[in-house]
Formats: sequence, structure tokens, C-alpha cells
Amino acid sequence: MAEIADVVAAADEIKLWLAVVVIIFGAVILAAAFYFMVPKVTTITASDVTSVVTAITTMVGTLVGTVLGYQTGSQGRGYLVRQNTSMRNALNEVVGKMSDAEQIALLKRHNLLKT
Repeated sequence: MAEIADVVAAADEIKLWLAVVVIIFGAVILAAAFYFMVPKVTTITASDVTSVVTAITTMVGTLVGTVLGYQTGSQGRGYLVRQNTSMRNALNEVVGKMSDAEQIALLKRHNLLKT
């Protein structure tokens, strides 16, 4: 069971790094747009300031949302993996104490035995 948890953790880490790369790429594109657009502007109007603040706020909000969403999802997944492992262990312990006939009857009752 530890191998599954390791694979899940590795997949989560890869997803986080991909999200970070996408956010950095977006920030670089945003910075490049500002860099090339600012010299062409002779007068700064209120709508220009609003556009810049909106773009920056969007990037910061995306970054914060990504990090918090990742942390929340990872905590939830970790909790479920631990619960699943403990339930499987408890079930294996209970089923291990049953006779073969009782195990077969249980599997048939839940349509888990292929005949």
C-alpha cells in the first residue's frame, strides 16, 4: 500500500510544478506585454492604471488560488488514503478470522465472486 501512496505523492508534486511553470510563464508574458507597451504610452489615463492593476491582481489571485487549492486537495487526498488503508487493514483482519465457507458466502452476497 505504501507504493500507491508514493505514486500519488509523486503525481501531486508533478502537478504542483506544472502549475508553477504555467503561472511563471503567464507572469513572464504579462511582464513582457507591460515592457513593450509602456514606452508607447505618452500619457497615462485612469483606464491604463485600471488595466495594469487588474492584470496584476489576476496573476496574484491565480497564484494564491493555485497554492491554496493544491494544499487543500493534497490534505484531503492524504486523509482519504490513510482512511482507505486503515479500513482495508481492519477488513483484512476481520475476513482473516472467517472460515473459507464464510468468506465465499460474503463474496457471493456482494457479487464479488466470479463463478
